[in-house]
Amino acid sequence: MFFLSSRLDETSLELPQGPNGLYTYFLAQGLCGAADVNNDRIISASEIYNFVSAKVSSWASQIPHNQHPTIWGKFDQGMSVLDWR
Repeated sequence: MFFLSSRLDETSLELPQGPNGLYTYFLAQGLCGAADVNNDRIISASEIYNFVSAKVSSWASQIPHNQHPTIWGKFDQGMSVLDWR
């Protein structure tokens, strides 16, 4: 599974108030539990992608800027990315 910060024809934004980019900021939030929509203490590939993609795209559009994280590869959408049960 490849999880990338933006599409090929886009640039990735840096946060003005922090050391990380927009993608890294929301990826960290998601992996800390914000992406666990069903509260099973497992973050699946689809949960982390849906969370990060929605947050990054929404935040970037307010600038306005186009940034759409993308996921690529052969994998099960339900694959566990993080399990802290």
